[in-house]
Amino acid sequence: MYCATFPETGGPDTEPLIPNKGGQTSGRPTRYDGAVSEARLHPRLRLKLNADVIGEEVLLACPLVDVSLGGCRFEGPAWEVEGAQIEIVLDFPSSTASLPIDGVVVRASETDMGVRFQAITDEQKWALRKHIRGAQAR
Repeated sequence: MYCATFPETGGPDTEPLIPNKGGQTSGRPTRYDGAVSEARLHPRLRLKLNADVIGEEVLLACPLVDVSLGGCRFEGPAWEVEGAQIEIVLDFPSSTASLPIDGVVVRASETDMGVRFQAITDEQKWALRKHIRGAQAR
């Protein structure tokens, strides 16, 4: 699996790296801050969506903070560990549609849990795009 790192930002899901006294960065990403401008392949959208999450634990109707064509983020303490394979069933109330997608937990902290969609098919991409557009229109 390829994960891009950006010298100035620390990566696509992190804050900029904090320079030390000599102006060098520590090489460690800091905690995520949504106000930071990010280089992202898919923009994050704040939509009122819920998702059922099936992993080590099963949680129903978990509210999403944001979603994109590449993944989603849940607010609150993470209940799965980084690297955990999970299945998410996104619930789009505007169209009464549910969309199952496999994912992997890429960030698990006390404040949020980020998931990257994995092995998403063209049909799932099409459906996700369609339902996101429908939710944005409401």
